[in-house]
Amino acid sequence: MKLWGWFVPLVLLATVLLPSQAQDHGHEGDLQLGHKDGVLAILSPEEIAQEPYRLTVQMEPTGLGFYVVDIGIDFAHEHDGRIRPQHEPMLKQVTLQQLFITPGLFGVVEGEPDPVFGESASGVLTLVYDPNDPESVHKHVVFATSQFAPPSVFQFRLTNGIAFDGAPLGDSVVYTIEFQPVPEPGTFGILATGVGILLLRRRRG
Repeated sequence: MKLWGWFVPLVLLATVLLPSQAQDHGHEGDLQLGHKDGVLAILSPEEIAQEPYRLTVQMEPTGLGFYVVDIGIDFAHEHDGRIRPQHEPMLKQVTLQQLFITPGLFGVVEGEPDPVFGESASGVLTLVYDPNDPESVHKHVVFATSQFAPPSVFQFRLTNGIAFDGAPLGDSVVYTIEFQPVPEPGTFGILATGVGILLLRRRRG
């Protein structure tokens, strides 16, 4: 039996149970995939859409020995120069291609049995727009690690792109997602104690 056989369901369950992991599975905050000047691009959030094309997210402790975070992905929509979800998407197809991932970090698409990103994973996630099921390109990838050694990063690019009108698109720049841990309550206690000791020493000095 693969390691993922029990670890992946545990990770997904932990994500659902964490209150701040947003039981909200809407589109707000998702990586919006589109194109600019014939080249694939992430159009929002702004932090990753512009140089240095880097997004920092916080992974939450599960209390089960690992950290998790949910990253949403969707196709951007354009109408009159503005992004509007109710109109046709900018893309017909795109592939997220893993270029580098910190050892011990992996990402699994919700509803899938095995990780798609990670050292021994396929490292590619292809999304194809289906007009009969527009939500099929709206995915949530749960990233998790039990060996946190920040900074943990996931670097990828967008490739194999086809615009909604059928035009081929060039590959994107390299994007980086950096994962930082949210300290567990015990960690906060240790930090507070340390600060208290330092202040006490200063007063006595």
